[in-house]
Amino acid sequence: MLDRDQLRSRAPPRFPPRSALLSRTMACLALALTLMITSAPPVARAGPVQCFANSQLCFQAAATPGNPQSTDFLFTTKVAAGWISVGIGEGMDNADMIMLWRTPAGDWTFSRRLSTGYTRPPAAQQQLYTLVNSTRVADPTTGTFQILVRRPAARPSTNNAADRAVVNAAMPMAWAVYSGSGVGANNLPKHTNEGRFEYVGALDTVSPVCLGRPWLGRAAEREAQGVVGQRGVVRVACRRGRRPCWSMEYAWRWLGACSHLQPSLSHAS
Repeated sequence: MLDRDQLRSRAPPRFPPRSALLSRTMACLALALTLMITSAPPVARAGPVQCFANSQLCFQAAATPGNPQSTDFLFTTKVAAGWISVGIGEGMDNADMIMLWRTPAGDWTFSRRLSTGYTRPPAAQQQLYTLVNSTRVADPTTGTFQILVRRPAARPSTNNAADRAVVNAAMPMAWAVYSGSGVGANNLPKHTNEGRFEYVGALDTVSPVCLGRPWLGRAAEREAQGVVGQRGVVRVACRRGRRPCWSMEYAWRWLGACSHLQPSLSHAS
């Protein structure tokens, strides 16, 4: 056991300078962030955007995140009072269609229809689709609305010849627009524009773990700039008392290639 004089003669313990400790901590933090970023799986793009009738209707599709057996359809349209539609099939006379229009209250609604000729198609027994999100007010810059719907990719188990599955190969589709007014479930006038197209990539996916980058800033700034994703606080313990001497708030902002089909609801009321 050491006596008092021996204790006094001993050199005090040497701790690394605070600047060195901070440098090491920052290096470890940078390495951890780098590993988190570079270890993310590759990101596949969603299907292409296709527009029709002078961009009165634009359409895009992709697999539902985390569920490759489901697919999302995103519609962007300038049609405020009429109806819009796309159908899987060679033409509107034999297609598995979804028609969308706004109610008098401004909400978007839809009806799945199975066409068998050049008459108003009847509503399908199985509606299949789910309305995920929509904008009630047109974007003040583009004048467009957005509607996101979801359906199973598999063909419905009915005996209707017009039932179609969503496939990732070249898929024949049709589109139609009625740009008039006064529409409803029992009043769907004949289209004013229509056509056919081929869609490839309806089941392309977006990785659920996206490539991200650290974003420093206050919560209000992040929200104003549309930052989404994980967020948290990194704290570094100081030597004295083991208390945090500084902290860094962070969040992941997804890169552009990571974004899934989502309506921008910043202008919705």
